[in-house]
Amino acid sequence: MDRREGIGLRVTGRLKAAVSMAQAQAELDAVSVRLAQEFPAENHGWAIRMVPLQADDRRKLKPPLLVC
Repeated sequence: MDRREGIGLRVTGRLKAAVSMAQAQAELDAVSVRLAQEFPAENHGWAIRMVPLQADDRRKLKPPLLVC
């Protein structure tokens, strides 16, 4: 990934049991600040935003089917 243009990425992950959403967002904010400092032309005004999977209205999630 040498080119740093066309920013747009969606990542799905899971938090460790002892990590809160606020703690994880604080770490992502720190990453965002470092990227803006290191690559100001490409990352100025961009942020990393954490959204709970259930609240992401762009995904069409359905409850899992339990088969016994």
